[in-house]
Amino acid sequence: MRRLSLVLGVCVGLGVVAVPVASGLPGTVVAQSLQTHVVRVVADGRACTGAVVGPQWVVTTGACVPEDPDTQPSVTVDGGGVVGVVSVARHGGRGLALLELATPAADVVPVA
Repeated sequence: MRRLSLVLGVCVGLGVVAVPVASGLPGTVVAQSLQTHVVRVVADGRACTGAVVGPQWVVTTGACVPEDPDTQPSVTVDGGGVVGVVSVARHGGRGLALLELATPAADVVPVA
């Protein structure tokens, strides 16, 4: 648990946050090669974005992760591979969740 707190603290300190997927927003399309750290988090019928911050760690918005501990999200990485989540640590005051992946995300460069 101490390790989860440390990783979450680093993410908060770096300002790494994820937001729910939005469509129809103006802006420039970013080249796929520059966004390999971005993943899709799916849980309880909702999909959000997340950022890989370590080989087995993803940070996302707390609203994306169900309160029910029996409902574990899954993470889809670049290339379509799906990785299970073994634990979730929430930072309620910041609205963030840190997900520990069952296996390291292959071919993904962490943002941090």
